[in-house]
Amino acid sequence: AFERGEPSEPQDSRQLCCEMLGGVVQRLSSEQIEDSFLQKALSLCQDTDYTVRTSMCRQLSGISRAIGLDRAKAAVTKELFELLADEEKEAR
Repeated sequence: AFERGEPSEPQDSRQLCCEMLGGVVQRLSSEQIEDSFLQKALSLCQDTDYTVRTSMCRQLSGISRAIGLDRAKAAVTKELFELLADEEKEAR
């Protein structure tokens, strides 16, 4: 999944990466999520393509629940505020 999320990959591959990351959170501990792919997920929120940002935005809720309130506040809040100010309505 990580290779598909690289900026050099096509847009549809990056979207697939978002969906895959969102799909595995229910099977991992919060520590595994933070250690394995939280930073990748947050970087996809800043992707140059708004469809990728939108796709990752849809996954943030599940990721936030999986890592817990305190960790989500520390790690995800900044990205949420940036997405709220996104120039594309769909990403908001």
